[in-house]
Amino acid sequence: MRTVLLCSLLFTGLFSAIAQDTLLTLDRAIELALQNNFDIRIAHDQREQAANNSNAGTAGMLPRVDLNGAYAKTIGDSKQHLSSGLGVDKNNAVSDNTSANVALTWTVFDGLKMFATRKKLAELAAQGDQALKIRIENTIAQVITAYYGIVQQRQLLGSLGRQIAVAEEVVRINDRKATNGAGSRLDLLLASADLNAQRSEQITTQAAMDDAKVSLRNLLALDATTNYSVQDTVIITYDPSLEQLMNDAGKQNSTLLLYDRQQRIAELGVKEYEAMHLPVINLNGAYQFARAENNASFLLLNQSLGYTFGVTATLPLFNGSRLNTQVKNAKLDLLVAQLEYAQEQHALNADVLKAWQEFQSRKSMMALEEGNIADAREILAIAEERFRVGASSLIELKDAKNTYGAAMRRLAGARYDAKLAETELRRLAGVLVR
Repeated sequence: MRTVLLCSLLFTGLFSAIAQDTLLTLDRAIELALQNNFDIRIAHDQREQAANNSNAGTAGMLPRVDLNGAYAKTIGDSKQHLSSGLGVDKNNAVSDNTSANVALTWTVFDGLKMFATRKKLAELAAQGDQALKIRIENTIAQVITAYYGIVQQRQLLGSLGRQIAVAEEVVRINDRKATNGAGSRLDLLLASADLNAQRSEQITTQAAMDDAKVSLRNLLALDATTNYSVQDTVIITYDPSLEQLMNDAGKQNSTLLLYDRQQRIAELGVKEYEAMHLPVINLNGAYQFARAENNASFLLLNQSLGYTFGVTATLPLFNGSRLNTQVKNAKLDLLVAQLEYAQEQHALNADVLKAWQEFQSRKSMMALEEGNIADAREILAIAEERFRVGASSLIELKDAKNTYGAAMRRLAGARYDAKLAETELRRLAGVLVR
């Protein structure tokens, strides 16, 4: 039993270690978001609805064919007096009427409204594609933000681990000195207090990382208990010139393209209403059967079978000026769409400039802090060695440790901010999703 229990505990520990060490790369996180994220799936279904509507039938370009049938039976008293002097007077007279037909109605001309509608439906389908892309871009930006939020906390935990190791060594040295009578209890208490402060900060940082992991799991629609680790490196790969960024944003920004689609839809809406001033021509055809039986009539049976076909034309003359009002409102919708496009274009140029300037600042800050952390590590190593050989005080080592911790916090924050600034640039330029 002891052997079985030991094997079980070893297996459980091994399984937990494997689960804890499951590496989630950023590319894999984005892939999972594209597969599972609920907002993306909803936007995808909405896009499919718009695509389903983009066809000739919905636009009214195809004929309508109906199969109709009717049957009616009447029982009642009948009394008739004809001009010929004859008459019918019958109780419980029975009348049977049966009819069936296949009818076709085809609008062959409606002022070209159906063609404008067909193009409008195609634009709405394309707008659905654009809306889906915007949702994907926003979700990917959220995933990147959440992912590198975890990376930031992990880097801070690594820094705290280094500081705690130094603090533990200081406690051991001061404990040994106090035991040997070469040091004071006050130094030992100060070292212990500093160690506890570092451990407290470690617990707080670990909690922040756990919260960040929950946020990422939610974006990826993963189970709340899914365990994973992340890569702890931050690499900046996108660094366009301002001119290139402005050019890309003007051609590829998804929100701007969505407003451009809205302009085209509004233009086609005007054409739809203007077409309603023109006549509508329908072709009609039917193959029909009709049978009527009446035992209280001189005509006991009436039956017909054959084709009917023709053409109808309708020209609107006056409808209380409602159509003119609709045309005016459609033109105003077009004007609003044009103004919204111009507004978005103007705002985009400002956003691109601000984002580019922010990115340059964040890159410079990250480069500066990368240099600072190297100095801070060396300062801490020297101070630690000096304290170990008794050449410096506890205060000097603590200052060096605090300098290293502050430098690491600034560096982790600078890396995180730079990555977010890069992500925003790519989103504005329309290159976050290919």
